[in-house]
Amino acid sequence: MVKGDHDEEGYYSPEKIDEIVGCKEISGKFLEVKGLGFLGFGFRHAHSLKVIRNMINQFSRKVDVVVMHGENIRYISLLKPRVIIKGGGGGIGICLVNDIVSVYIGPNVYAVIDFRGRKADQIRLFRFSGKSLTESHLPYRRYKWMKPYSTIE
Repeated sequence: MVKGDHDEEGYYSPEKIDEIVGCKEISGKFLEVKGLGFLGFGFRHAHSLKVIRNMINQFSRKVDVVVMHGENIRYISLLKPRVIIKGGGGGIGICLVNDIVSVYIGPNVYAVIDFRGRKADQIRLFRFSGKSLTESHLPYRRYKWMKPYSTIE
């Protein structure tokens, strides 16, 4: 988990999150789990180009999964992870950002990602109600660095 913009109101507790089995708060941190490197960009981290630059310099080639909230996904993609999981505004769906698989989740939406080797092999989006999502609401035409994701090779 990473801290979002609405988590500044005092209810957010990284310590309590870390007490949940299988869950870690990684805002501004690198964490390795079963051979996968996770890097977290909380809301404040994702909005600071200085922090992003420092993290790219420090963790380039070590990161498999970026978990982020907020903007600057285009710059964060320079880390060249296997996949970026992005919460916050910007839509719901799967796309390529600078050719990096990027999964946009929103309120009450989660992703299940299966890996095969270095590649995100299968990605499924669900609402917490259990309903599978197939539609994508992402602004492909607005940005040259964003393309639709296709599972067809």
